[in-house]
Amino acid sequence: MRSLDALESSLVSPRRFTLEEYHRMLHVGVLGEDEHVELLEGLILDMAPQGRPHALAISRLTECFMAARRPDCRVRVQLPLSLGDDSEPEPDLAVVLRK
Repeated sequence: MRSLDALESSLVSPRRFTLEEYHRMLHVGVLGEDEHVELLEGLILDMAPQGRPHALAISRLTECFMAARRPDCRVRVQLPLSLGDDSEPEPDLAVVLRK
């Protein structure tokens, strides 16, 4: 039987996942491709779907970023961005150096 301290600890601290575990859950179908979730600091978080004003803002900003970008940079629109072993957000826009 678990002690009260162990039970309280498990209730207070959520289970954190690695990027590898997150990808495995996507691969085997635990998380669906259509689900609006992101892995942030080990936590799988629901994300709100975007509405029309949000989509319009992303479109306009993408045009601005593309026009102003440097040749050694890429503008990535709503693509996963792996950050370490426990985060893979999908930012609306990201400017990254070309590899």
